[in-house]
Amino acid sequence: MRRNTLESVLSDYRRPLLSLALTVILLGSLAAAAVPSSAVETTLSGPDEVDRNDRMTVTATIDLEDGERVPIEAFQFTLSPTDADIDEPLTVTFAPNGTVLEVTPERGTINRGDIRIEQFTQSLTITPVENSASYGYGYRAGYDEQAGVTRQYGYGYGYGFGYGYGEQSELKYEISFDATSLDRESFNGQLSIDTGEETSFSSEVFQFEVVRPSNDDRRQDGDDWDDRGEWDGRDGDDADDRDDDDSDDRHEGDSNDRHDDWDDRNGDDDDADRGGNADRNGRSNDRSPGPPSFGFGWLTNASNWWVGLMEALFAR
Repeated sequence: MRRNTLESVLSDYRRPLLSLALTVILLGSLAAAAVPSSAVETTLSGPDEVDRNDRMTVTATIDLEDGERVPIEAFQFTLSPTDADIDEPLTVTFAPNGTVLEVTPERGTINRGDIRIEQFTQSLTITPVENSASYGYGYRAGYDEQAGVTRQYGYGYGYGFGYGYGEQSELKYEISFDATSLDRESFNGQLSIDTGEETSFSSEVFQFEVVRPSNDDRRQDGDDWDDRGEWDGRDGDDADDRDDDDSDDRHEGDSNDRHDDWDDRNGDDDDADRGGNADRNGRSNDRSPGPPSFGFGWLTNASNWWVGLMEALFAR
């Protein structure tokens, strides 16, 4: 009778054991393929600082690596003052085609005026720049680098490439808004993906500074900026939006219109700031110039009136 040695047992069950080993290897390979080796990467980029009189533009990028596919209902762009203790940031929710779906809060300000929401919303534009991702059916999973976990959503529709394509798909947008809606030196921005089940795959915080124009930079083409960085329509002087002098929109000098050197009856400037040789109605005057009145123009006017009256009486 043959004894059951290890060698005989292995000999008898060689084929079943070999099949089991191959099955374990195959299942392990499938499991490894189901988990992407690289991350779903979301980033915000742009200038480190922006002049408060200009527009701020940041670029939002979503990279989907080989083997990754995730459901994307929308994207969320958040903006908040740096180091501010606030209940909620300004949140812009936009669709994959760039359409703005919602801005919350809808009105008011963030942190007592650091972000003026209505002004921000009115100036906001989101422009799709690139979309090399495919939308299709497959197993949906991606590694969330910020959270350090692999998020799996099962089979369904999503953005990305099927496994084994060896390519990178990308979604890119330009988010632009007026910097005049911001009233603080430093702000933080962040981008996230709304998968329909959760908000995840958040980017690293992008920080930028808002620079106020200096006193010298506030003048451009002779105009002044107000304290909000907007034009106030002045003409580059200290007057009340009038001529380039310190007078009140009259002659170039310190005199006022009631004490001009010449009255309008003598053919020079009158008190309506018109040119020479014009009377009070702007008509030409042929009378020859007389002596200066030295502030007693009323006396000259009275004398002229009496002379005219006497001439009229003798003419009869």
